[in-house]
Amino acid sequence: MRVRRLAAVIAATVVSFFGLGTLPAQAAPAEQPTASAAMRAIAGSSPENMYEFLETWMLDIGGYWSSVPGLTPFAYYSFPAEGESVESGCGVPTTDDSAFYCPLDDTVFVSQSLAARIWDGTFEVYPGQFAAGPAGDTGVLYVLGHEYAHNLQVELGLYGDPAYSADDPYPLINTELHADCWSGVYLRAKLDAGQLEEGDPDEAVWAAARVGDYAYDDPSHHGTPDQRVAAFLVGYDNGQPIACDEVLLAQF
Repeated sequence: MRVRRLAAVIAATVVSFFGLGTLPAQAAPAEQPTASAAMRAIAGSSPENMYEFLETWMLDIGGYWSSVPGLTPFAYYSFPAEGESVESGCGVPTTDDSAFYCPLDDTVFVSQSLAARIWDGTFEVYPGQFAAGPAGDTGVLYVLGHEYAHNLQVELGLYGDPAYSADDPYPLINTELHADCWSGVYLRAKLDAGQLEEGDPDEAVWAAARVGDYAYDDPSHHGTPDQRVAAFLVGYDNGQPIACDEVLLAQF
């Protein structure tokens, strides 16, 4: 989700000043996890510290996109603990049900509470609809990858003025599904690097399904479960960022 100062949003979002950090501009930071450390982080049944898990993988995402020719990404991040509620630079009051990128303060926000519920499969836009599907840490990585993709979209000029949706060159649903696609590209890179376990990709697919919505008439509609899964798989199956152009340019 990308939030504007003047836009109403329907998806859950959380913002906090707790643990504010930065992502690289030119290259991955010195503290970026090594492949072995990243594999240990993703292989566990649950994180000992959700903040540490989120930070480890957010830095990894920044490092991956920094390695893509033509990209020099930079974003702040904040992972509020359960119960924290503040306003971001976009003026959005926050709750525990939140994940979004705010272009006005260039920050990715993901609630630790939301991450935990995505991890265990208890967060759904429509409770019970996908309860039987697998859940786990890779579902959280899908969310992190999606929100970081919005930062990339802003830096690449895929949005207009951050404060006004009327200036955007693409419909909201296209940029949301495009972010899903780029999250898939990132996770394919993790698979190819040997950092995903058997069944991990399914966790991301089911997380994408769980956050889909059928609010067709709402201007904040992000895509149905089927559309979000399909967009994610375009990126994951192809593994190349340019493959996601078909999602950005599609008619929905």
